[in-house]
Amino acid sequence: MRKSKTKYDIFISYRRAGGYQTAHLLYDNLVRRGYRVSFDLETLRDGGKFNEKLYDRIERCSDVLAIMSGDSLQLRENVEDDWFRLEIAHALKCRKNIVPVFLRDFKAPAKSELPEDMRGLMDYNGVVASQEHFDSVLNQICERFAARPRRRHARIAAAAAALAVIAAAAGVAWHGRAVLFPFPFSDVDKQRFSEIQELATRQIANYCIVANASASLLDAAEAVASTDLAADFQNELQRFNNTISQIDVDSLKPSDRLLEVASKTPIDVGDVKAFWENLATDVQSAKDEASFLEHTIATRKVMAKTDLLNIVRIKRKIQRASSELYAYFVMGLFAPVADGAIADMKRKLAPSWTCLPELSRPWLREEADIDTAMEKTFVDIQNALGELSAIVGNQNMGLRRDERELEALQNAFGGEGGAAFKAPASPEEFRRQLEQLGATPEQIEAQMAKVEEILSMKRRLQETEGEIEAAKARAREKFAPKIDDEPGILWGKVLRFLSLDLRDAALQCVDILRRKQSPEFPFEACTAAEVFIRNRGRLPFAAGVMVTGFEPPATHHAIFKVGDIVTGMDGKAVTGFDDYRATEGCVYTVYRCKDGALKRIDLAMPSGQPRASLVNLMETGE
Repeated sequence: MRKSKTKYDIFISYRRAGGYQTAHLLYDNLVRRGYRVSFDLETLRDGGKFNEKLYDRIERCSDVLAIMSGDSLQLRENVEDDWFRLEIAHALKCRKNIVPVFLRDFKAPAKSELPEDMRGLMDYNGVVASQEHFDSVLNQICERFAARPRRRHARIAAAAAALAVIAAAAGVAWHGRAVLFPFPFSDVDKQRFSEIQELATRQIANYCIVANASASLLDAAEAVASTDLAADFQNELQRFNNTISQIDVDSLKPSDRLLEVASKTPIDVGDVKAFWENLATDVQSAKDEASFLEHTIATRKVMAKTDLLNIVRIKRKIQRASSELYAYFVMGLFAPVADGAIADMKRKLAPSWTCLPELSRPWLREEADIDTAMEKTFVDIQNALGELSAIVGNQNMGLRRDERELEALQNAFGGEGGAAFKAPASPEEFRRQLEQLGATPEQIEAQMAKVEEILSMKRRLQETEGEIEAAKARAREKFAPKIDDEPGILWGKVLRFLSLDLRDAALQCVDILRRKQSPEFPFEACTAAEVFIRNRGRLPFAAGVMVTGFEPPATHHAIFKVGDIVTGMDGKAVTGFDDYRATEGCVYTVYRCKDGALKRIDLAMPSGQPRASLVNLMETGE
């Protein structure tokens, strides 16, 4: 038998029915932690007899992760087709370290019911899977492994040393310390990297020009709110417009030739394109922002000073978060590039990255870390837009008051029994109405100034609301639910959509959860979630925890049912996991779904009850 050249740390054994999704999720996370995991078993299971390559994989690993789902230990009549049994039996025969992971629906047989070559499996201590405490479960699993993760630098340093010998023989010059990645390695690679780096650097420099000009404009807007020196803002606005007009975005677009160059490197061509598209979007956003501030300053007489200052504060927060997002995108673009090449690039170009302090610090190198950082920053932007929306709502109320006041003034011009005022289609029509009503020139000019202020406020409100809607549209695209999403991921998307008041998108996620018929999120939980989402805002609570199951082997609980929403405990609010405790004698406020509605009941916890599996009803922001 030909032996595989690859050595694995961990072999994952599972039954496709009920165990595949968990196995795949663990595989992704273990690989990110630095383990070498054997998971692509379908390429080895070629029908008929159990393929000997599987035995080779098991023999070359130190640990076997066994996903214990549903009836996974119910054996098949045709032993040669029962891969799960044969994998476990071979692992026991080879005295491998086995780590069982017990899913919620696992049904454990008596040891005596198993064939002799599998009975040893019952002697291993396993880990109970938990959707809401996945990180803790993953840590417990890793603690039980004999293998230790191979960190990226440890794995690749050896390869880099070997490459250095080859490079010396080939006459390739190395710059600085030994690289951790093989790109760029050859002179041709270095030239390709140089071209991509040059374009990206010019784009970054232009982004910083735009960001710095926008920051100065916000400073000027704040000064207006504090000192009422509108002339200073207009001067800064003119400087901003002059600066932006000098940026030729089209000249920074990557050419077809450069994209072809990028296609011959590990750098993603799509990222190279998106990098330019982000810059073009940011330039246009900066122009829109300037227009927004101009309208805001123009309408400051009908806006409270504190509101204007808060708008500036929130805009600064959004700008900082957007810059962080841009920096993380840079890190993602150059993630496949050697540390040595990145360090050299940073030394040469850091002075031009004035608005991106994150690029002067150690870069995130793992894709998962970059994605996590971008996700958190995106949430920060959404939260800031929510703050802005609240102010816009307040201003909208003030605008309506102004309109009512204006209407009363115009009606007064008609005298007793005068013509009813009708909202004009344009300022010119409004002026004609005032003239027809006999207003003096001074009265007309005063009212026209009021109308212009209101129209400016309306334009500002429309622009802000458009910005919020655009952010929601981006969220819909970024977190669009997929049928192959894990239940935990789908529920996370539900909470994200609810934080943005996108109920229809949240209901789409719940619909997929229902169709998946996953034991991690049963039908009853889906029904309760749907009722909660549809009635959110009209319920006496906005947060809590929902019961989705019970700790195996329990299938029921004395007071809780699947789908129950716990919102209080002994009179104190339960808004999430941190507030909930399973304590004997405590009285819990529970909302239970009945006849399409959530109805309150108060229940006391008896002793000896299994732990409930819970999910939050509100995004925690952690």
